[in-house]
Amino acid sequence: MRRIPPPGSFPASRRRATAAALLIAGGLWLGGCAMGGGGGGGGQAKPSPEEVRYAVRQELQSPEMQAQIQQIITQQVQMLAAQQVLLTPEGQKQLVQQLKTVASSPQGQMAMQTGVQEFLRSPQGQQMIRQAVTMQLQQMLSGAGGGGGGGGAGGGGGAGGGGGGGMGGGSGGGGGG
Repeated sequence: MRRIPPPGSFPASRRRATAAALLIAGGLWLGGCAMGGGGGGGGQAKPSPEEVRYAVRQELQSPEMQAQIQQIITQQVQMLAAQQVLLTPEGQKQLVQQLKTVASSPQGQMAMQTGVQEFLRSPQGQQMIRQAVTMQLQQMLSGAGGGGGGGGAGGGGGAGGGGGGGMGGGSGGGGGG
């Protein structure tokens, strides 16, 4: 059975590749600005699109870029393999076991706590909270009254008896005096 790559491994390398691409593009752009003379005083023209393409091709063929491209391709293949493994029952069992292991560690518990807090602050989390509160209120209002008391949001008791429970769905009232 194949091992699943750790959850955070792919985005970091993608960030490195994106940063490298941005550096290349920024360098080419700055090189173009420098060649253009920055306005009226420069004697050289901006590079032509062909020159830019040539420079990009040269950079892409450099050993460093080839290594980064190879790394990205390898990670993509690993991600596809991991997805295929996860689609099998054995892969799902392995994932659940890894999640249990991570969840039982102090770092995993901290990460989950942080993740839950961030989710609850997010628009989706806020919407979920509103839906849960609305549903709970509807259940309370429709199921209130309960035992010995009358109807209503908390159930009124008899003449001297206790009122029904508000949050718990209206448990019964006490006896009369």
